[in-house]
This record gives sequence, C-alpha cells and structure tokens, in this order.
Amino acid sequence: MMKRFLAFILMSLFGYNVTAGQCYYVSSSVGSDNNDGLSSKTPKKSLAALPKSNVTIRLKSGDVFWGGLSGYEGCTIESYGYGQRPVICGFKVLVNPDAWESVGECLWRLDLSDADAFAGNVIDVEPSGYNDIGFIYDAMRDKLYGRNMDSLDALDSEMDFFTSSRYSAAEVAEHPFRYVVVRRKKNPSELGNLCFPVFQSGIERFTDCTVRNIAIVGFSRMGMALMSGCNVENCQIDLIGGAIQIGYPKRARFGNGIELWDGYCDNTVSGCLISRTYDCATTIQANGDVKSNPRNNHFKGNRIYKCRQAFEHFLNPADGSLRQYVDCEFSDNICYKMGENDFDCPEMRDCNILSYEDREKAIVIRDNVFFGANHLDGTGIAEGMSDNVVYLYDDQYLYTRHWHPDRKTIVCNEDGAVERFRAIAPDNSKIVVLKRGSLRAALIEARIRRQINYHPVNLHLELL
Repeated sequence: MMKRFLAFILMSLFGYNVTAGQCYYVSSSVGSDNNDGLSSKTPKKSLAALPKSNVTIRLKSGDVFWGGLSGYEGCTIESYGYGQRPVICGFKVLVNPDAWESVGECLWRLDLSDADAFAGNVIDVEPSGYNDIGFIYDAMRDKLYGRNMDSLDALDSEMDFFTSSRYSAAEVAEHPFRYVVVRRKKNPSELGNLCFPVFQSGIERFTDCTVRNIAIVGFSRMGMALMSGCNVENCQIDLIGGAIQIGYPKRARFGNGIELWDGYCDNTVSGCLISRTYDCATTIQANGDVKSNPRNNHFKGNRIYKCRQAFEHFLNPADGSLRQYVDCEFSDNICYKMGENDFDCPEMRDCNILSYEDREKAIVIRDNVFFGANHLDGTGIAEGMSDNVVYLYDDQYLYTRHWHPDRKTIVCNEDGAVERFRAIAPDNSKIVVLKRGSLRAALIEARIRRQINYHPVNLHLELL
C-alpha cells in the first residue's frame, strides 16, 4: 500500500496523469509507425497509429503534427524533450508557389484542391467545406492577411482575398470551396510558402482529458471546442478562425480560441497564451435549444494577446427560460489590445468583454488586467464582475451595445464617463484612462507586454 501511495505522489509531482494507461511517444521528425512507441528512443511517427482512449501521448518538442485532433477520452496529451512546444497545425502549406495563375488585372487565383501544390495538413478526399480558409498566413514574415471579402468586386486592397459567396450547407455541398483569389499588384508567388488554414478545429470532442505544453496553430474554425472534464495547461493557441460559417442564415465569419458550448462542463484552462483569433479568445455560450446550465468552467491565469475579444458569454434559450452559470469564471488573466487581431477587419464589438445575455447572470469576471482596448459591449452585465484593472485610451469606449439602435456608447473622454459606466455596470474595478503617446501609457504597456511574453510559433516549413 505504501509503495503504491509513494508512486502516486511521485507521478503527481512530475505532472503525469495517473489515470491514463499505456504511455506512447510520437515524433513527426524522427519517429516511425513501425516502432512500438513505448519510449522516446522508439517513437511512433503519427498520432493516427495510436488509440484514443485511456492513454498518455507524448509529442516531441519542436515537432509539427499536421491536422486537428478529435474524439479522445481519458487521455493525457503532452510534450517530451526540450525546446518549443510541439505544434498541432491546421495549415495547408503552398510548396509550389508557381501554382498561382493570373485571372485579371491584379487578380491571382490558386486552386486549393491541387494536391501537388500543397503539403502539411492535406487529405486525399477533401470535404466540401474543407478549403473554407479564414485567412492567409506568411510564416516567414509572421504576417496575417485576413480580409476575406464577399465578392470579387469587393477586392480593393493589397492581399484582399475571396473564396466563395455561398454559405448554406446545401450550396456548399453542391459547390465545394476550391479556389482563393487574391488582389495583388505582383504575383503572390514571390511571397513563397504561404499557409492556408483549413476548416477544422485544432482540438474538439475531448472528454476527461489533460492537454498540456502543446501549441495549436492555424485552424479556420476553433482552436479548441466541445470539451468536457478537461484540463488545458500551458498551451499556446494562435492564428485561429475567420472561416465563413457554413449553415448560418447569412454570410458571417467566425472562430474562437476556446469555445465551451451548452452541455460542455467541468473544464479548466490555465497558464495558456491565446492570440490572434478572429473572434473571442475564450467563451462560454449557448442559445437555441439550451438543455443545461454551464457548470464548473474556469479560465484562469491565462495571457490573451490581440484577439477580437478576451471573454464572451451568453446563455439564451429560445423558449425564454432562465439558465444560469454554475461556478464559471474568467479570473486572473492578462489581456492585451483586444481588437487588434491582425485580421484587418475592425468591428464595433472589438473589446475586452462581449455579452449577448438577455438578462443579468451570475458569472465571475474578476482580478483580470486589461490593456489598450474598448471595454464592455453588451446587455445583461455579469453580476460577478469585480476587482479588475482596466487600462484604456481616452478615445476608447467603456460601454456600448453594438447591435442595439439605442446603444448609449460611453467613451472615456466624455464628462462623467466612469461614473456613468458604474451606474450601468456595478463594478469596483480600477479604471485607468491613458493618453495615447504618453510616457505613462508606454511604461504600462511595456510592463504588460513583458508579462504576456508573446512569440510566434516556428512551423519549420523548411522541412516540408
């Protein structure tokens, strides 16, 4: 009994999941699926060669694994070795830049289904929506191009692009996403190995899993979604979203860093860096046929860098019944410059906190630091909002309702702005209004940037 107890303590101290069964090692760079995968000296090459339940899977640090992960249960997925976190990557990478063809003045077309032109996250038979890309990424220059326009005629700036005007499921099934057309004076081939995120989520449909020390990069849907009973620790989630939302009643784009929908409970996300998402970094949400109360979902101690919003919450059943959050929180996070998500498509709702609630709900938003963004957009202000520190510029808003005809926007440079905001949102948080270009603003920003410590992930495209 004592030996088993000591073994449990040692495994806990070293961060191993004591409930998972067999441990497998995987390396895309030096592994082989002919190996047994039972040690770091004999790693498997691909995750597809492994079971998806009750195992520990260790990915080699510095390696890139192409394609999203789905359907794991009772597993731990973590890193081994030294260096950069292993990367779960959703990019199709253009390895034949000469595949661009001229289709008009300053217009260039690329066939995303051309198997010979791409490497990375490619599959033999592509579903109809697979090439619903959300942006174009130049990894060599760490440059994101995110202006996905709704028609060819709308392409009016350098690197604007168009994929399709269709969004209904039936239309997309009949007319699959295939081409991307880019406006550029010169042939985009000179940009080299551009990256295109496909219509997948990085991680989804995980149950009772731990994911730690992993990077998730380059998916046009979600970074992580549809999780229950999961712990996500020290992960980096970058370059997410922007796809056309297939099946939505109108043409819309979407893509969250981590989304917890109705019925997905008992999750903790901590110590992560979430950056450059088309929509929000973190969200707890549900509408329509809402069947349960979100329960025991925690986002705490994360760093959030240049997403559209840091936090989003709404819980609105179609039948008008009242649903509540049970032990859910966004706390102790550091959030830097929401709205500047590099997609170059600003909206009124670019802000720290977005709420579509139909009435006030009890959800904790506490002890966070926000810098350099509009603050709160929504109705049904969270009852548990307190003790945050909010740094924003004098031309940014403290409060608005972007969709409401009587939105009553409160801008910081208006007389009595802070007092008017507190009357709408009872909240003791510290609000600091900064002047753009001031020394005080620069010093605070430098400190918060150091705390965020953002660096883009190296995708090692030279190995393709």
